[in-house]
Amino acid sequence: MIYGSKIRLNTILNSKSNIERNGSTGSHKIAFDYSHIRLDYRFYDNNVWIDVPDIRLTSKSSDVCYFTVFDGENEIENRSLKCYGNELGRTIAGFSYSLKDYLSIKETGDICPRVVIKCGDSVIYDSLMKLKRRMLVFAGEREKGDIVC
Repeated sequence: MIYGSKIRLNTILNSKSNIERNGSTGSHKIAFDYSHIRLDYRFYDNNVWIDVPDIRLTSKSSDVCYFTVFDGENEIENRSLKCYGNELGRTIAGFSYSLKDYLSIKETGDICPRVVIKCGDSVIYDSLMKLKRRMLVFAGEREKGDIVC
């Protein structure tokens, strides 16, 4: 449904379920299985961010989970992830990752960070080329994905 009034549309969008995450307000997303993990670009506070949803883990292991960002073969960042839950199941807590370090080393060419999320030795997500962009265009905080270059 499309409304003619920009104010009306913003009111509808802002009334969606929002939570406070890492100092910014954004939609709370949960990937209930690994095939539904989707990372999104966001522009906030003059920085480009990658939003990572909460991820429900399928195994009941207590292995440490890791988030790694690569530029080609070069590792830019590797951090352990916070998990919550109990003996019935664990979930990786979603977060927003600033691309400031990645963009500072990027001289030219496409933006193509590769994100790998592992739990123990198992890779549960690998972005491969899904985050590749010739350019990033935003409408407000959200990426405008239907721009033809």
